[in-house]
Amino acid sequence: MNPSSPKHNADPDVASGDGCFPFEAIQELCTTFVQQSDLPDRPPLHSYIYKVAAAAQPTLLRNLLHIEIARRRANGEQPAADEYLNELPSHATLIKQVFLESTSFSQIEVESHSELATTGSFQMPSARHLGSFRLLRELGRGGMGAVFEAEHLVRGHRVALKTLPTWDGSRLHRFKREFRSLTHVNHPNLIGLHSLESDGSHWFLTMDLIEGTDFLSYVRPKGMLDEDRLRSTLPQLVAGVLALHGQHIIHRDLKPSNVMVNREGRVIVLDFGLVLEDMNASHVASAEGVAGTPRYMSPEQIRQGNLTGASDWYAVGVMLYEALSGSTPHQGKIALELFRNKMDLEPAPLPEECNAPPDLADLAMRLLHRDPTSRPDAFQIATFVTGSSSASVESPKSEATTHLVGRQTQLEQLQAALQHSYSEQ
Repeated sequence: MNPSSPKHNADPDVASGDGCFPFEAIQELCTTFVQQSDLPDRPPLHSYIYKVAAAAQPTLLRNLLHIEIARRRANGEQPAADEYLNELPSHATLIKQVFLESTSFSQIEVESHSELATTGSFQMPSARHLGSFRLLRELGRGGMGAVFEAEHLVRGHRVALKTLPTWDGSRLHRFKREFRSLTHVNHPNLIGLHSLESDGSHWFLTMDLIEGTDFLSYVRPKGMLDEDRLRSTLPQLVAGVLALHGQHIIHRDLKPSNVMVNREGRVIVLDFGLVLEDMNASHVASAEGVAGTPRYMSPEQIRQGNLTGASDWYAVGVMLYEALSGSTPHQGKIALELFRNKMDLEPAPLPEECNAPPDLADLAMRLLHRDPTSRPDAFQIATFVTGSSSASVESPKSEATTHLVGRQTQLEQLQAALQHSYSEQ
């Protein structure tokens, strides 16, 4: 979740066409405003407002005012709402609201800043407000937007808040529909989604705030494989994927940064920004173009072919291979080269020097087969990770496999997910 920040264009409509997220434009203008705040010839606040489209102006103004008020008070000044009402009379209601907020929450701001400053990942965003939430720090960034730790202004609870890119009406409509379907999926290995909201032209979603580490860092602490951790988390990862597939949902972007392990060792699958609600919705995927993270994408996903649950299992195979060896099975300096390698070459065998457990190495290589029909199916994968030679779901493809033992509660959840997955197909 760490691509470079998109280039900002002063015209937000043009910027959106370049793939720039609406809130990115707000962030960049706020950063510029902060950098220029002490210049003697700094442009007046209202001049920044007109650099964005009308729909984005309230969000930008709210953030700039909070920055301005805090700066002036820190310098011993007492800014008044009337000063800004004269500059921006059309935003009178918003200006009064911001001054009320800045008084009511000033102490909370200081406490939040002090608390976060003691953490190693402290990174305060320039823009601090979106909808009813105060942004506390940036947690990550990816192709579908930035993720922040945020606090509700009234209720005080903290969430993970993810900004969304600019979409046309049909794409936004489909995402709303898929978001509603996902809010009904309640599973311990899937992140809990809270709400889908907008602030002017800026859409964002809120979800559980997870404290932990990404999958790869957890199973390879200090760059070395911890086999016990891998064997306890793999069944949970499989259970989470099965829960999605049981709802006819394909994730399409499974990768270590989208799979977290919390402090109790529970695996949580994140980031449903690229989900397909229809397990066979290849026409939708083709219309959107290639979507996903190249190193974890299946060959059929690159071809924009018919996507099934096997595409997600391929990504799980890449993650397992990387957990065992420390590197992904296909290498390429650029996406095009990586795609070509995946289309033309079978994955390289796991290096002997990594001393991968044979059963896990075998599963990884089987999941990485270029032909999706030749990969293990959901039943075979679940049978493997439960260590069961006779699972409770009948399948013509069932076979005894090497045992992988995890925690009993998690294995029971996995079996339930598998039952549900087959009952829905």
